[in-house]
Amino acid sequence: MLDLILASAVLSLIAALHYALLVYRIRRRNDRLKAWFPETRRKERQSIFRRWGDAYDRSAAGSRLKVRLAQANVGLKPSEYMFILLVLYLVTWFFIARVMRIIPPVDGILAYLLVWLGSRTFLNMRKSARAEAFNGQLPEICRLLASTAKAGYTLPQGFEMVARELKPPAGTEFCTVVQELQLGDPFDAVLERLGSRFDSSELTVFVHTLTIQRKLGGNIAEVLEMMATTLDERRRVNEEIKNATTESRSIAYLLLVMPFLMVVVMGLIIPGFINPLFTVFGVLLALASGFLQLIAFLIIRKLSDIRV
Repeated sequence: MLDLILASAVLSLIAALHYALLVYRIRRRNDRLKAWFPETRRKERQSIFRRWGDAYDRSAAGSRLKVRLAQANVGLKPSEYMFILLVLYLVTWFFIARVMRIIPPVDGILAYLLVWLGSRTFLNMRKSARAEAFNGQLPEICRLLASTAKAGYTLPQGFEMVARELKPPAGTEFCTVVQELQLGDPFDAVLERLGSRFDSSELTVFVHTLTIQRKLGGNIAEVLEMMATTLDERRRVNEEIKNATTESRSIAYLLLVMPFLMVVVMGLIIPGFINPLFTVFGVLLALASGFLQLIAFLIIRKLSDIRV
């Protein structure tokens, strides 16, 4: 069984390298073919891995994952990301089964849970970091749009100014907004898509303000300047709260992670150390311990979660 897992992990790694090399070579060849031949006369032979990947990218699951990858600013296709997760799953499975000597099928279930939780944590952290970076640029965006409005320019022209002047992620996102407007997409729909790419209440307020002001009219420059001042104050207060609650949040995560780290260390020192946990009594004990730790984690997080 363990030899089969090792062979599967090695074959998956080889397939991943083959897929990456194949995609690189196909893209290089496509660039040359676009310059040499018309699109209608070009017929390509596709690898079976690429056909499977394209089929997954067009599926409903692939579309949902594509949105999450875009929100997290991960420059991979859904099929490429899932293939990386598959390789990580096989490697983790081999480590748990071979090194820690955990009995099957518990080893496979643990490997799946670890990779699934790791993927969700990675995407959520990237998503939160990107949203926080965009929120930090929102006051400057408001001031630039207010300046262009005072100079007599329209909002789309102000968006062009933001796209040129600001760094990513705001510059990149507003460049996309400008391109969509130039293609003829409705103004409200373009702003709604901008808001959906970030999990940010500040951006939602910004989008709704622009939409309402554009429909009802009024002094939009004054409104944007007031919004910039409010966002600066809100950011300052949030930073003070974050600094004041750093210790409690760190304790909450440490309380949640420490038992798992101890189990991994003991499993490395004594192979098969946690196998007794997978008996009936062991499962009940683990569930009770995990429930109590989760309750403690939620209580600490709730006490340190101060919203303004």
